Amino acid sequence: IDAAEQDDETADRLLLTKEGQNTSFRGTVGLIPTAPMSMSSGVQWHQVEAHSPGIWVAIGTYTSAAGFDGSSPASPEPRPALGLIAWDGGSQTPVLKDSDVYSSGLFHSISTASNEIIVGGTEASILVDENGDFIPLDAPCIITVADQEGSVWFVGEAGTSTLNHYEDGELQTYLLSKHVPISATVGGSQGDFVHFHGMNAIGEPAQWSIDIQANGSIESGRGFLNLLFLIGGACLMSMMAWTALQRMRIE
Repeated sequence: IDAAEQDDETADRLLLTKEGQNTSFRGTVGLIPTAPMSMSSGVQWHQVEAHSPGIWVAIGTYTSAAGFDGSSPASPEPRPALGLIAWDGGSQTPVLKDSDVYSSGLFHSISTASNEIIVGGTEASILVDENGDFIPLDAPCIITVADQEGSVWFVGEAGTSTLNHYEDGELQTYLLSKHVPISATVGGSQGDFVHFHGMNAIGEPAQWSIDIQANGSIESGRGFLNLLFLIGGACLMSMMAWTALQRMRIE
């Protein structure tokens, strides 16, 4: 289903596998997979990413017994789940070190920010810090993308007027000059640009790009308006000074 690889000399790889009706994780030693992780806490896992040596982050959904969590007994509501997997590259089975199930929403993407992991969610996003702690971020989104600078961008639904950005332990919110124009499904980065692909308001394929080096591309345009104000003010002052000088010469 998915795979993640440690970005170091070991090149350890953890596989997300289908095991009957459930999902699990297997490490690979050479080309030989380990036995599957024996305990998944009732979670159907969807994606995995390397966090640090021997530690991996996984997202999935948890569905409780019918009606147990207050949802309809006929159709219990799936909830977002986050897990920390321990496997150091040996022949032993991966182990679910820590996990948490959240009340609502959906986890949809995992992005790397320096030595931390960002999990994007529709209700809230989660920071998995260097110590493996789960820290909620007030940054609901439909997709996250890491840029070339090691920071992460959170894009909301089409029509939203803000854009969240995480870098060096700080979450910032930008007010956009125009609403998000597309419902993004895929994102990526190249050079100074972050790209998003999806559908526009009339259901046609569309792309939206952000120049991460240009504040005017991200913010509400206040920086550009401030520049125009300064230029206009300088021109006005120059004209007033020139007019006063001409009057003094005439007198």
